[in-house]
Amino acid sequence: MPTVVVTLPAPLHRAAGGRGEISADGETVGAALASLRVAHPAVTRLFLKESNEPRGAVRLSLNGTVLGPAGLLETPLKAGDRLAVVLMMAGG
Repeated sequence: MPTVVVTLPAPLHRAAGGRGEISADGETVGAALASLRVAHPAVTRLFLKESNEPRGAVRLSLNGTVLGPAGLLETPLKAGDRLAVVLMMAGG
């Protein structure tokens, strides 16, 4: 099972024990998010719905490419991939 690095934005570091990166295991984005929910529930409840989909103002980026909502959870992962949690900013 691939292990990926999940990069967290600064507002989530406290919930992750002060860390900006944590690891997740899974063949797909959905499986990796499910493993994060088990290993880091304090972090995931801040950016994931119960369905493991990102909350409204959150996007996920895989190796620098923002993932769209269609097929997000089925997106395949390989060892060494970097999944970033991106908080969308509002205002102007």
